Amino acid sequence: MVYLDTSILVALLTREPSARRVSEWLRQQAPGSQHVCGWTVTEFSSALSLKLRTGQIDTALKMTAMVAFNRLISSSLVMLPVAFPDFHAAARLCDRSELGLRAGDSLHIAVAVSSGLPIATLDKVMAAACNVIAHPVQLI
Repeated sequence: MVYLDTSILVALLTREPSARRVSEWLRQQAPGSQHVCGWTVTEFSSALSLKLRTGQIDTALKMTAMVAFNRLISSSLVMLPVAFPDFHAAARLCDRSELGLRAGDSLHIAVAVSSGLPIATLDKVMAAACNVIAHPVQLI
């Protein structure tokens, strides 16, 4: 069981250089063991729009990635709820400026902590923050 940071899904579905590594890692995971939360849906769309605006992907790849993402959400990924205490915990993480976390990453960590799940990420800042707060993390 693992909580997937959005960076994993963006890399996999937009053919980032780390996509092969992510794909190999995901193949080793048990079916139904990957968790995300509702924030992942928003953050994924935002990441794809940014990639489109900056010329990293074209409209066709954006649409293909969105279809694949929605298929994963409906068939493979376990969707966790985000509760008010998660927002409060995320704010407390943001208060710790030494962690260097953005709001969205803090919310991912808070949801993973409240769900008792380790985090899988490509984000080195997020991984370092997890290490500081002693939350299990796997940097893919």
